[in-house]
Amino acid sequence: MTTLWIQRNRVVFQQEEITIDRSVLEFWTTSQQQLRAIAKRERRKPETMEIGTRLLLCQRQMEKIPTEKSPKETSPVQPPDQTLEPALLARLRIKQTSSRR
Repeated sequence: MTTLWIQRNRVVFQQEEITIDRSVLEFWTTSQQQLRAIAKRERRKPETMEIGTRLLLCQRQMEKIPTEKSPKETSPVQPPDQTLEPALLARLRIKQTSSRR
């Protein structure tokens, strides 16, 4: 929710334009930072050290997610976008598009 509020404030008060791609990237980055912080905290406690280590290992694997081509729809005027993005983000975008219909 905090990320949404920060984005809203930037749009309202700084007249900044935020695209879906940028919003998804901000959510992804924020979630990775939060997971990393929780894992490090849990690793410091003797009773949760193993859980923290596992969480940190999982979080590091998530950072290495393979990339695939973006499934963006293009207009006839625009050339197809050839940028690569994490596979999870591409699938999330497809799900968002299908749920809007």
